[in-house]
Amino acid sequence: GHAGGRGLDLSDREHIRIHRERKDDFLYISRPVFGRVSGRWSIQLTRKLFKPDGLFAGVLVVSLDPDYFNNFYKSVDIGRGSITLVGLDGIVRAHAPGGKPVLGQT
Repeated sequence: GHAGGRGLDLSDREHIRIHRERKDDFLYISRPVFGRVSGRWSIQLTRKLFKPDGLFAGVLVVSLDPDYFNNFYKSVDIGRGSITLVGLDGIVRAHAPGGKPVLGQT
């Protein structure tokens, strides 16, 4: 992306760094991150891109708004309970209705 006509360096982001550091091909689902350009929370789904010779070519990124899950969960009548979407890493991706736990925390 571009910010003010200059390139935006996202190489420090975990969902980019992990693909540069690892050799294998896998789908990575990030913890919720706050967008530097968008100013919004998102979950990044990423895959490594390869050059024909097998070298690192970049990362394909799809951004998912956590409110998609929060709004869906709010629409489900579960009485006085709540629903939380937690990754295998223990990080909260979505929660509804309001209150604890907090997005992005363990």
